[in-house]
Amino acid sequence: MTFDETMCSLRRDEFNYTEKRQFYRVTSEQVVTQYLPRSTRGPYVFQAQIGYCWSYVTREAIEQHLKSIDRYATPFISVFDNFADALKRAYHFYLRGDERISIVQIDATELVKSNGIQQNIDALVPTWRGIGNGIDEWLSVAEIAPALGIHPQLVQRSEWLACGQISNSRFTAAWPIIQGKLFFEQENGQDLVDLFTYYCGRMPDYIRQQSESGRYAYDWDNEVFFETEWSKSERRSSSTQNGFSGAGVGLGVASQLPRFTMFGHAGFLRGMVVMD
Repeated sequence: MTFDETMCSLRRDEFNYTEKRQFYRVTSEQVVTQYLPRSTRGPYVFQAQIGYCWSYVTREAIEQHLKSIDRYATPFISVFDNFADALKRAYHFYLRGDERISIVQIDATELVKSNGIQQNIDALVPTWRGIGNGIDEWLSVAEIAPALGIHPQLVQRSEWLACGQISNSRFTAAWPIIQGKLFFEQENGQDLVDLFTYYCGRMPDYIRQQSESGRYAYDWDNEVFFETEWSKSERRSSSTQNGFSGAGVGLGVASQLPRFTMFGHAGFLRGMVVMD
């Protein structure tokens, strides 16, 4: 079990199994839960910075995650069960200037449906779990919204939440966006606007004009973006000029004023949460 037995019980007579299904996870350098390189991946391809427990399956926690659009650390990892909505999310990241954008395909077969009892509201909350070993728990936003009372404006029917992590065994493929093209294969880049129009049935409302900065390149073997030597040199030069010479990788200034969240104090270091 991945949750406290005193807080949740399962009705074993209400099982369902997923048919052949794929999830799609969109990631970038601005997303807190980062996509890990193949060479250093370990058991998980994604892992949330906040440890998951069943007590976080509440209206307040889920709504905070949905509002953040992956900008702040939570125990949940958003995915979509159709490619069109994942493409919309990727295009949103592209418009705001993100550069290390990838759509990661996740195998979502062999998930078992059951109902967890959330005692705080005395409601049955549908959950999905993998049938193998390890933590492999999922929530459908559309399914849990009525039980938890999640605001309808935050509910995207195709959005699912992985609880805590996504197993590397479910990884299928990674498709990077490079210079305005989505690459399904290394030699097969397709224009992002054309793909959006085809899969979403309309032209995007805005078209990004700016070019890539040259700060990142893509490692096709590791299936991940990396910082170029030019960018590292520029960053070191900038740090020296600002009096931060000698600062190690991972050190940084606060991205915003510290603030308390239900998952701890956020805002001290970019992409980090300091727990009480």
